[in-house]
Amino acid sequence: MLSRFTFVIVLLLCSCKAHQPIVQNNNTENTKLFIQSFHEGIRLKLQGNYVEAIDRFDKCLTLDPGLDLIHPTVEIVNSVVIQPCFIGEGVKISNSIVGPHTSIGDYSLIKNSVLTNCLIQHQSSVSNFVLKDAMIGAHANIHQKPKDYSIGDYTTMNDAE
Repeated sequence: MLSRFTFVIVLLLCSCKAHQPIVQNNNTENTKLFIQSFHEGIRLKLQGNYVEAIDRFDKCLTLDPGLDLIHPTVEIVNSVVIQPCFIGEGVKISNSIVGPHTSIGDYSLIKNSVLTNCLIQHQSSVSNFVLKDAMIGAHANIHQKPKDYSIGDYTTMNDAE
């Protein structure tokens, strides 16, 4: 009994890792360039410089087309991530669609949302929101109450201007 218990403890201790890098890649310089180019591409796209943004994203694909920039500590529940995306450490995503071309900073929370071409900085919270081409700062909280609609035949809905 004691030997079985000791074996389980040793197995658990050996399987724990103190820190896992964001990518499992020997070439960290390419990884840094990829992240920098990716963030520049998002920034340029949000500013309306689409040609320059496409050049930055092409550079990302040249550096490493198979690079996965989702930190191993990210929790993704009932959600879809469309690459390319950068998702930082400790991020929690539930019931959402994220990407493409979206960056989410460390320890952010995304719930019941759709994020496309967005830059969400660290420790921010977004829920019940559809965001496209948006930049959200650090420690921001963006929440909306869920809306239920009953839409009849031949109805057109537009944003109020």
